Amino acid sequence: MTQSKARPFPAATINPESRPFWDAATSGRLLISKCNHCGKAYFYPRCICPFCASTDTAWTEASGDGVIYSYST
Repeated sequence: MTQSKARPFPAATINPESRPFWDAATSGRLLISKCNHCGKAYFYPRCICPFCASTDTAWTEASGDGVIYSYST
């Protein structure tokens, strides 16, 4: 039997755009970005809405409800 070696993962890079996400994660909360212009939520952290290109975005605490479309192991 072959033994696999643990692969260390590098720590995430924290920048001004993603800092609120990581600060909330430290306290056990999940924040996602939401556009105040079109109303759509999105993730990964960025300051421009990927749907309408608005810069009027805000952090919103996720409800914890969702749908899993796919997974892998």
